[in-house]
Amino acid sequence: MEKLLKKNKFAEKLRTNYNWPQIAEVVYLVALAAYLISNFIGGTMFSVYVSKSLLANIAELASAVVAIKIFVVDHWNWEKALIILLFGLLFWGVYQRSMDPSFFYYFVFVIGAKNVSFKKILKLFLYLEVCMIIITLIAAAAGWITSITIGRRDEATVRLALGMIYPTDFAARTFYLLVTFALYRNFKFNLPEYIGAVALTFTMYFLTDTRIDFILMLLLIILIAAKKQVFRFLAFFNRRILTGLIFIFIMLNVVLAYLYSPTNPILRIANKLLSGRLTYGHEAFKRFNVTLFGQVVPQVGNGGIHHGAFDYFFIDVSFIRVLMMLGVFCFIVLMYFIWYLLKRYDQLQLYSFTVALLLVILSSVIDQHLLELSFNIIFLSAFANLSYWQHSNSAKLKE
Repeated sequence: MEKLLKKNKFAEKLRTNYNWPQIAEVVYLVALAAYLISNFIGGTMFSVYVSKSLLANIAELASAVVAIKIFVVDHWNWEKALIILLFGLLFWGVYQRSMDPSFFYYFVFVIGAKNVSFKKILKLFLYLEVCMIIITLIAAAAGWITSITIGRRDEATVRLALGMIYPTDFAARTFYLLVTFALYRNFKFNLPEYIGAVALTFTMYFLTDTRIDFILMLLLIILIAAKKQVFRFLAFFNRRILTGLIFIFIMLNVVLAYLYSPTNPILRIANKLLSGRLTYGHEAFKRFNVTLFGQVVPQVGNGGIHHGAFDYFFIDVSFIRVLMMLGVFCFIVLMYFIWYLLKRYDQLQLYSFTVALLLVILSSVIDQHLLELSFNIIFLSAFANLSYWQHSNSAKLKE
């Protein structure tokens, strides 16, 4: 207790003598940038040439810097600081059991984003993502890294990864980039931005032939165009009902994979629409038990370079990955976190955030990137400063 009181006095002294909130914000953004770069590189063919231990060390250093901000600078009372520490240790334990660090690092950056301008976070994310994508495209075109080209079974379609480890990863990055830009613009596009968004969507589809990301990006553009009507609907729609429907959707996603049988015609159609994801979700339940605090789930995906034949097994669906790899505890925390975000967005009338979260949840049915910060940045809005958006939506609803 004495140590915590001394820590609070030290933090108060820093806040009094220096413009510490601004310094802490800059430190957080620098640490976030370092983590985003390391996470991004791991999803490209640059990862062939960069040591995995180096990327892991960068991530650990960045999270350590953010942890200092949390416990030294941020104004948490000692009870909440202990809870944060306890959960951090639990998530670190899950990381060690599962060898998947995503939940732990996301937790650190979510808590560390307290009082940081979310607009600055989005701006940083957009600049970094665009720059790193351009560098990756140039490297792939110049032959400095491998550009993977694959096809679909029984189709003449050619799908390009363009320096990413798989075409669907490039499509997912494009989708998340457009969602992030839409949030940054508060779902208000001018004509050139509409044209650019449509061009980006169709270019992504022609290059990667990723249908569901294409549909989601088109849906996002339509929702932006119908922003006023969509926001008014969300303003009057009962949040508890919406939250319940989302949880039913997520659980249905898990249950369908668990119950999947190729002899069931309805499930077979659903599996085809989801590009076989029910098959591998079901295979995960057959091979492994659901644990409380996670486990190692060996997987071999199509991404990257393979030499010779291999036994493909990969869990694409984010929610099933969390349940099978990170355990029931992390799955429950994730569900609570989604509930918390929906509640916060509703209370602050941040309907653009609600729409973005819904699209991210839909995307998580087909991809594994929900807990990868270099894809999905929206969760950092949980404790960040959202004042830029807070009043604009309610004012427009009254027009």
